[in-house]
Amino acid sequence: MTQTHTSASKVLLIVPHFWDPVCVPLGMSSLKAYAESHGHHVDLFDFNTVPEVFAVKRAYFAECKAQFPYFKDWNIERNGTEMLAIHQLLYLYSRNRPDYRELVAEVLNMDGRDYGQFLSALDVSRFLCAVCVAVRESLVHPGATAAGYAVRRSRMLSF
Repeated sequence: MTQTHTSASKVLLIVPHFWDPVCVPLGMSSLKAYAESHGHHVDLFDFNTVPEVFAVKRAYFAECKAQFPYFKDWNIERNGTEMLAIHQLLYLYSRNRPDYRELVAEVLNMDGRDYGQFLSALDVSRFLCAVCVAVRESLVHPGATAAGYAVRRSRMLSF
């Protein structure tokens, strides 16, 4: 039996940041069109359209290349977005754990280099400093958008 809804819902669909922007997010666009065809009001927010998000990404990969110069050979800006996403999750949920540094090393040591040497070269505090500088600079950017302001206010960039 099909249920009929008598009132329209308001929905916000979010495309997470650092999704590879090679093409339009068709899945979200399809969901939006389907919901709207059934009378719902749908807003779509794509974090990939917020320049401040990419300032964080650039700062993160610049720090990766500063600490591990061989990352430059990997086209890290294109191939490392999953690494950045996992690192963000670690920061959000594990930064106070005593083994946080080791967890980050597991994520960043993508080609299986000697773990001890990799860990001794890793300075996790520099990632936070680099990202904080990028966020601070984007906050005073004269061309900041209203959407960017909403992102900053919601603390979605709390890397």
